[in-house]
Amino acid sequence: MVINTRYRVKNNYITLTYGHQRGEIDLFKKYANMREMTEDISVKYADNTAFKLKLAEGYRCVTYRDFRDDIEALAKVLVNGGYHKKKVAVIGENSYNWMVVYFAVLCSGGVIVPLDRGLMDHELDDQLERAGAELVFCSESFIEHLSSKSGIKAVCMTSAEYDNILADGKKLNISAYNSVEIDNQKMSILLFTSGTTSKSKAVMLSQNNILANVYGLCRWEKFTQDDISMALLPFHHAFGMVQTILFLSQGMCSVFCEGLRVAK
Repeated sequence: MVINTRYRVKNNYITLTYGHQRGEIDLFKKYANMREMTEDISVKYADNTAFKLKLAEGYRCVTYRDFRDDIEALAKVLVNGGYHKKKVAVIGENSYNWMVVYFAVLCSGGVIVPLDRGLMDHELDDQLERAGAELVFCSESFIEHLSSKSGIKAVCMTSAEYDNILADGKKLNISAYNSVEIDNQKMSILLFTSGTTSKSKAVMLSQNNILANVYGLCRWEKFTQDDISMALLPFHHAFGMVQTILFLSQGMCSVFCEGLRVAK
C-alpha cells in the first residue's frame, strides 16, 4: 500500500498531509526565555556574523557562537557574584557590549534596568535609586560620576576591568549558571518612560512579554539570514531592543551607526 505525503507552506505554517491525516508545523519557534533563544541561535547560526563592529584597526565580525560565549562568560560572573537575582543597570550608547550585558543579566535570571544615556546626573541618580540597582555597566562618560555613588558597583564597558571580567568568566565552571531557573513570567526588564509630561514611570516587563513580541513579528514579516540591520533606535527603548532581538532570532547581522550624516 502506498500512502502519499504532501506539504504546503502558507502563513508561516507547513501543513502536512499523510494519507487522511493532517497536521501543522509552525516555522517559527516561540522561545520560553532568553537563555533558550541564546542557545538555539548559537547552534542554528553558529558561524553567521551577529555583529559587525568598526574598530580603529578595522572591522571585527562577531559570530553567533562568539556572542553566546561572551554572554555565558558574563552571566557566570554575575551568578558567582550573587547578582543573578538582583537588578543590574546598563547605560551608554548602542554597542556590542551593551547587548552582551542585557542578555547576560536575563540569561542569569536577573533584572535588567536599561537607562537613557541622555539623563542628567540627578535624573540618573533618581532612577538608579528607584530601581534599586546594585550594579551598573556604563560607557566611559558615566564612570566618574557612578564610581562616586555609595552602594553601587560601576563597571565601564570599554575598560580593561570589563575585559578581565569576561576573561575570568570563560574560566568558570558553567554548572552554577545552568542551575539557575528562569521564570519567564516574572519582571525581568525595568524600563523608565521619558517623563515628557511628568516624572518618569517605571514599566515592568517579563521575558515572555519581549519574546511574544519577537514571535509575533517573525510571523508577520519575512526576514532572511542575508539581511543586515542598522541599530539606530536606542536600546534602552523597548522598540529598539525588541527589533534587535528579533533580528538576532533570525540569524541576521547587526551594525552600529556612528551618526546620520549624508555623504557628499
